Amino acid sequence: MAKTSNKKKALSLKNTKINESSLFTHISKIIENRKYRVGMYTNHKVTLIYLEIGYYIYNETTYISILARESQQCQ
Repeated sequence: MAKTSNKKKALSLKNTKINESSLFTHISKIIENRKYRVGMYTNHKVTLIYLEIGYYIYNETTYISILARESQQCQ
């Protein structure tokens, strides 16, 4: 009995027309959504890189300024 219903389903699927326009629209939405998310993620990571670089530069220049002041006070 199960074989007969599977054959009928297979035959009905062969005769079914795929709405290509709807299929394309749905796939396009999926792709655009993912592209948007990738863009957001990339922007987030680039921002973190610049923050880390800025933090490093700030700390290094602050440390060098302190050393310079200390060496001037010693003279």
